[in-house]
Amino acid sequence: DDYITKPFSPRQLVARALAVLRRAHRAPAPVVRQAGDLALDSSRRELRFAAGEAVTLAPLESRLLEYLMLNAGHVVTMEAIIDHVWGPEGGDRDMLRQLVRRLRQKIALCGGTPDSLPADTGTLPYVETVPGLGYGLVIPPSQGKD
Repeated sequence: DDYITKPFSPRQLVARALAVLRRAHRAPAPVVRQAGDLALDSSRRELRFAAGEAVTLAPLESRLLEYLMLNAGHVVTMEAIIDHVWGPEGGDRDMLRQLVRRLRQKIALCGGTPDSLPADTGTLPYVETVPGLGYGLVIPPSQGKD
């Protein structure tokens, strides 16, 4: 991303090389995904609801929630989730069920509902099970989709 014309001094070459290295080592800007009032900071793996406390997610929990947030309002097949979360190493349906259970528990820590069914008073998005197909992130109507 830089160009030096000839002739150049060794001092100028070193200065420009150091500048390029400094730019390359900057921390990437945090990616924060929103689904209703739920926010996920992918770089820190933190889940937060509105102004509430942050809950730290395990790496697989974070990948699962991020994928569901990207597909909020839609059902995602178990196979697609397994491919996205575990990649080539592969997981299985039982591992996915356990991961969803842990994610629901962490969402509940933020004040939402841990169940797969909507709660009348639930204020957080929740993970819905669609039997035989997969999972989806449901956003309560009062929150809309961002």
